[in-house]
Amino acid sequence: MYFLNIKKLRILSLLVCSLFILVGCSSDEAETPTVNVQTLELSPNNLTITQLDTELLLNVIATDENSDEVALSRGLVWQSSDESLATVDAQGKITALAPGNLKISVSYGALTDSIDVEITETDVSIQGKIFYQDKKYDNAGFTNGFIPSYNNVRYATVDLLDADGKILETTQSDSTGWFQFGHILPEQYTIRVLAEVNVEPAPGFSVKDMDGNVYALSKSSEDGVTTYDIKMSKDSEVAGAFNILDVFVSAAEYSREALQVDIADLSVFWEFNNGLGTYYCSGFDKDFCKQDQGIYVLNIPGGQFPDTDEYDDDVLLHEFGHFVMEKHFVDDSPAGCHFITTNDSDLSLAWSEGWGTFFGSAVKSWMKQTPGQKLSSIAEVTSYVDTDSVSAFLSYDIKSIDDLIIEDKVEDSFFYASSESAVSKILWTIFEAYDIDKIRDVLANHFMTTSQPTNLANFWQGLLTSDLYDAGQLTELTSIFAERHVFYQEDDFEDDDSISTSNLIQVGATNVPDHYLYKDDLGDDIDMFAFDVVSDKTYRVETSELRNGIDTYIRILDENGNVADIPGEVMENDDAIDGVYYRYDSDPSCGSNRFFNDKTSLASKVEFTANISGRYYVEVSHLATNFDKFGAVGPYGSYRLTVEQVE
Repeated sequence: MYFLNIKKLRILSLLVCSLFILVGCSSDEAETPTVNVQTLELSPNNLTITQLDTELLLNVIATDENSDEVALSRGLVWQSSDESLATVDAQGKITALAPGNLKISVSYGALTDSIDVEITETDVSIQGKIFYQDKKYDNAGFTNGFIPSYNNVRYATVDLLDADGKILETTQSDSTGWFQFGHILPEQYTIRVLAEVNVEPAPGFSVKDMDGNVYALSKSSEDGVTTYDIKMSKDSEVAGAFNILDVFVSAAEYSREALQVDIADLSVFWEFNNGLGTYYCSGFDKDFCKQDQGIYVLNIPGGQFPDTDEYDDDVLLHEFGHFVMEKHFVDDSPAGCHFITTNDSDLSLAWSEGWGTFFGSAVKSWMKQTPGQKLSSIAEVTSYVDTDSVSAFLSYDIKSIDDLIIEDKVEDSFFYASSESAVSKILWTIFEAYDIDKIRDVLANHFMTTSQPTNLANFWQGLLTSDLYDAGQLTELTSIFAERHVFYQEDDFEDDDSISTSNLIQVGATNVPDHYLYKDDLGDDIDMFAFDVVSDKTYRVETSELRNGIDTYIRILDENGNVADIPGEVMENDDAIDGVYYRYDSDPSCGSNRFFNDKTSLASKVEFTANISGRYYVEVSHLATNFDKFGAVGPYGSYRLTVEQVE
């Protein structure tokens, strides 16, 4: 086959169409053009192929009378000037067969274009390594002058573009940042590195701006150069996107290995001057999650209170923890305002946030021990550091959280199932004692979440149905929880479930102990107390210091176990403030409403005037299934009971 000029192409077209009358024509090549095309251009302009049997799909750029690009799926005629050197099929795919020089042409009606192709056996390809500059940090942030290192850009999508920006070939970098295209050398080209991964361990991961565009770095070709070191400085506009991607690739690798889940499909949204915060969205929200599901990353580079999170790996890993829990296990968190010093959070929120911080530490612990992983943190793996882009404004260690000096800390800030800090420490202590496999087993196989919101108590129940319980680890597990004042255990007053085994409580006593509504068999528990009254005196019986998700219900009983009958008096109560059973109002520290799981919101109170002198009984029970009270209520909890004479 020889190369045809335009005139000869027109003659050939007439000949083929004449043949159609006689024998029919099944080839798209003979079809009369139907699109009004004004220009036709073949890309790349010129090409060298350095290995036989290489295949490449060429691009056709066509424009109409308005100079708008149009797609041509039919009507194109392709020609090779020497089919002994290379062939071209009806889709424009050329196949190199032998060394030499030839032309490849394409026509559409009267329009035609061609490129020169050289075929060699030199085995040269466009290749190289991709790096981004990392930022090292410790408990003080980025302030200690650590020399930034260059990390490999792993598993990223890399495109080879022609001079017109059309994709000639796509490949991926490997674990060392190395990439290599096929044996194709366009005369001019661009290497484009995308902040996205389309292969394991993180298929479907990408970092985008708030309009959904994937971040990319482009490198133009250099004459005589086929091997490149592509480096992104930390001051580059895109380096932050590649740090985010790299952190999440490590998190995905850990999740696949340790949690045994097939992590995929995560969009991350980050751009300069995004001041909404760093958070995970499970779905669309018109104010905070405008790009639908994904992780949104804070960036306020200037002003009075700068805060950027693209290099705050601990913050990023925390949010990835939410992603993996919501996607592969169960997470009922209501989200919203929360703090590490808060011990009155919604139970589901405390569990979710505590898990997120623990997860970040678990990933860093694995990275520290795994060859090929590059840990940015110089601090302990249990440290959580959030910077203002330079200095740490929040820095603490989940193992030694009680040592933290912080403005709004109170004596019991880091205790109870309603504290995210307590949840983090409990999970880490279990992790150190039994490894991640035990935690994964509970989450995957024993997390009792079908009939109640997820919280620390559900995790405890899962532990008791796992092999840890069978291995006789109950005592150690109980002590791990109790160290954070989470008492999932029977108290010292059991068995006090009946009038005959009730404990006498002194009227007016103030130094009262904590009681736990918990049964070792995980059944319902009640506590019974006796107290003595004098006729015509008024008494107040109430619960207080409610912790760990308890919702008390009290009844005043007579000696026969019936609700005491005093005309005009109500002798049982669920919530002390009628109709206000769960506090949801403004928290000045975060400027918005939040749920409060405090000591009194679900407390109970009965006030009555005795009509006899004698003994009554207080029955305290727990409304563990009252889940209309949001995340305040768990299956267990602790409380204190007082009886006082008020008149």
